[in-house]
Amino acid sequence: MDRKWDHLQLVRICQLMKEENYPLSKISLQEILYILQEIYGVKSTYDFKLFTYGPYSIRLTEDLDMLLARRILSQEYCQGPVHYGFRLLPGENYKLAYFTNYQDILEGYEERLKRVVQLFGRHSARDLELRAALIFLSVRYGIKKEALVEKIQSIKGYFKREEVKEALLELAEIPEIREKIKE
Repeated sequence: MDRKWDHLQLVRICQLMKEENYPLSKISLQEILYILQEIYGVKSTYDFKLFTYGPYSIRLTEDLDMLLARRILSQEYCQGPVHYGFRLLPGENYKLAYFTNYQDILEGYEERLKRVVQLFGRHSARDLELRAALIFLSVRYGIKKEALVEKIQSIKGYFKREEVKEALLELAEIPEIREKIKE
C-alpha cells in the first residue's frame, strides 16, 4: 500500500459521508480512518499517535492539505444548525484519486468503510475524539475497561465521567470493538 491508496480511501470516505449527509471535519476524518485501521483492518500508511484531539497522524494532515490544494477534496463552511465549521467533501478533481491500481482493493474494503460510516458518521468530532481515544488506549496500551474512565479524565479532563461511561457502553455494543477492548 502507498499514498495513492491512502488518497483513494480518503476520497471514498468523503463520498460516503456526503451520501449520508454527515458533516466530516479534518478531525473526524482522522478518527474514522484510525478506527478503520485499528478495528477493521483497513490498511493505510498512516501512523497514529494519541494527540490533543484523539489519535492523530501528521502525515494524514499533510495529505489532506495536498488533496485540498489539488481540488481532489474540497471544504465547505457550515453555519449550523447541526454542524459549525468546515466540512470535507469530494472536490471537483476527485476522480483523479480513482486512477490507481487499487480499485479492486477498495471494493474489498467497501463494506467495512460503509459500516464505519454507519456506526460513527453521525458523531461530532468531539464524540469521535472520545471514542477513538478509548479504543487507542485499550488496544495500544492494554488499559482495561474499568481504568479507561480515569485515564481519559486524566489526559482529557473536559470529558465528563458520565460521558466517558456512555461512550464505553456504546462501544461495547459493537461486536468488532467489544472483542478488542480489554475487560
